[in-house]
Amino acid sequence: MKLACTTFPFQSLPLGAALRHIRELGFEWVDLPIYSAREWGYLTPEEVRNEPAMALGLIETATLTSGVGIAAITLSTNAESNQERGDFEAVCNMAARLGVGIINVFAYLKDEWLARNRLKDFLAIVRERKLTLCVENSPTTIAIDPETAYRLVAETPGLMISLNPANLTAYGYSAVTWTQLFPYVRNCFVRDGGHTPDMRQMPWGTGEVDWAFVLNGLRKSNYDGPLTIAYIGTRPDDSLRFDPEPEILKARVVMEKFIAG
Repeated sequence: MKLACTTFPFQSLPLGAALRHIRELGFEWVDLPIYSAREWGYLTPEEVRNEPAMALGLIETATLTSGVGIAAITLSTNAESNQERGDFEAVCNMAARLGVGIINVFAYLKDEWLARNRLKDFLAIVRERKLTLCVENSPTTIAIDPETAYRLVAETPGLMISLNPANLTAYGYSAVTWTQLFPYVRNCFVRDGGHTPDMRQMPWGTGEVDWAFVLNGLRKSNYDGPLTIAYIGTRPDDSLRFDPEPEILKARVVMEKFIAG
């Protein structure tokens, strides 16, 4: 298993500096967000498509100078754009060049049939590049409902889950409703959180996520994918504001013990 940290809390730093800081916090791997919304990432999918050499060079330089690798790419494309397929393919090409094996995406479309067809199109692209495609339990997507997420992966061969227990908890889904997802989990986001969306991130150990249940489920499923500490920094709709760095370190210690067995 790879213990990783998302770059989200460090977006105010240039990418190289953010990765060096994450290395100082004890991580050798990161989850790198590439979002159409500029404020959520260092690159947009459109930039990767239009300037592939620039995008690849930016990431290669940052990883080489920091000693930090990319465990996964979390990719948010514009589902309403006629360029979406090209954007997705460009990011997958870059991931393959970088040796990144996991692409995490969002099931944005509200219609389950349309969402599945979109993801099948993505799967055809990742298979050619020997990548793994995961769909995250993310708010504003149909995969926030564990039953719907299960249908998506069970009925779409090759599609896997990026489990986000804090999101599921915040939107009212108890841990027992996730059980059927565990065999499909290939990526897992780690943070504590409460029972309402405005409490989707809380200091480690103070929230309602049943991490003992989650880790036990992962172990029983022989999980060997990334465990990514996923505090995202203060957001406007958060009811509770706190410095994420101490919580990242607390979560890291717990996950290190889990990995060690």
